[in-house]
Amino acid sequence: LIYLDDKGCEYFSSCLKCPAPFCKYDDPHGFTRWLVSKRDAYIQKLYHQDRVKTKEISMLVGLSKRQIQRIVETDY
Repeated sequence: LIYLDDKGCEYFSSCLKCPAPFCKYDDPHGFTRWLVSKRDAYIQKLYHQDRVKTKEISMLVGLSKRQIQRIVETDY
C-alpha cells in the first residue's frame, strides 16, 4: 500500500522518514514516552558527558531545575 499523501505530523514532516518506533496516531502514549526518553537521554548527555549545569539545561529545554535534577539522578 503506497500513501501518496504523506503529510506527517507536527513532529516530523514525513511519515516515511519518521524515526519513531510508534506512530503518534497509532499509539499516542507510546509515542510520547519515546519523545520523553529521547529528551531525557539528551539531558543525561548534557549533564554527565558535557558537564553542563542543571540551571543551564533547564533554560535550554524549558523544564524546571528540579525536573532536570530528577532526570539526571535516574540510572545513567
